[in-house]
Amino acid sequence: MKRLLLFSTIAFTSCVLMFPDNLTNNAFYNIDDTSIRLVIKYDTDTLYKTNYDHTYNLRGTQYNLLSTTNSIDTTHRIGIQIKLWAEIILNEEGTFYRRYPANGLLDKINTISICFTNENSSFDITPFLKGDSSIYEIKWRTCDYKKVPYTWGNSPNVTNISMLKIDLNSRDKLKRIPNQDYIFWLDKKTTSEPPFKPTMLKIKIALVDTSGIKHRQLKDSIKIN
Repeated sequence: MKRLLLFSTIAFTSCVLMFPDNLTNNAFYNIDDTSIRLVIKYDTDTLYKTNYDHTYNLRGTQYNLLSTTNSIDTTHRIGIQIKLWAEIILNEEGTFYRRYPANGLLDKINTISICFTNENSSFDITPFLKGDSSIYEIKWRTCDYKKVPYTWGNSPNVTNISMLKIDLNSRDKLKRIPNQDYIFWLDKKTTSEPPFKPTMLKIKIALVDTSGIKHRQLKDSIKIN
């Protein structure tokens, strides 16, 4: 009887630890950093095999194959990759659960600006960036990461930068931000005939709080060879 009581106590304690009180997704994402990279897309895709695939001699999964780059190489398709990092802000006492917060962004995105620059000039390429509905998951051949290494990413279908802003500000369309690679392509004319030789790629994201008064800015840049 004592053993049964002890076992029941341990089982109950384990359940309490596994399922704490007040599990909630009543929370916000607060975007605290961003990065931008030049990317190229290869003509051939890649096959990725998990340990399970190797064990049972399975074909694997085909992914789009991309790399980050610091050169505008017009022999490949040139585009940009935007990544966002965000912390989860609870709106009540409790423990967060679910894949992403239910309340969307704490601070809304006001503007997104992406430019080629050099010492004397700036060229806003934001209007020329187009999304790609054919890309869902990505395997990176090489990826110059800003924070943590990774070799894969999900790519949401977003038509252009204006729609990216709308989707990120929409509670219903917002997904798991840190897992997303936002990929946009430049047309060949823009990359082959820029108004000057760019030496930097820059991004600025302006956010505003719910009062509409407090603004903050996220920035990132890379050198272009």
